[in-house]
Amino acid sequence: MVTTFAMDLFRDPFFIGFNREVERLNNIHREATAQSFPPYNIVKVDDDSYRVSLAVAGFDKKDIEVSVDNQTLIVKGEVTSEETGEVLHKGIAARKFTRTFALGEY
Repeated sequence: MVTTFAMDLFRDPFFIGFNREVERLNNIHREATAQSFPPYNIVKVDDDSYRVSLAVAGFDKKDIEVSVDNQTLIVKGEVTSEETGEVLHKGIAARKFTRTFALGEY
C-alpha cells in the first residue's frame, strides 16, 4: 500500500507556490517506501565474497531473474503461476519487484 504525504494544510492559499515542493516530497517518500520490498540481508563470507539473501516467500525459482549490468546486481521477481484451489486467506505478498545492488570493483 502506498500512502501520500499531501496534507490539507498545504491546500491553503497561503501555501501557493509550494505545490511543487510538496509533490517532490511525496515522490521521495514514494520511492523510499517502494524500495522496502522484499527485505534482504547482505553477509560478508570472506574478504572478497558476499552473499545476498532476499525474503521472497511465495515465489518459485522460475519467478526470479538475476542479472548484472554495469556493476549493478539486478534481482527481479514476478509470480507467474496461479494458486490452485480456493485461497481462504492470502497473507504472503506476491507482488512484482525489482531490487538493485551496486557492486564494487572486482
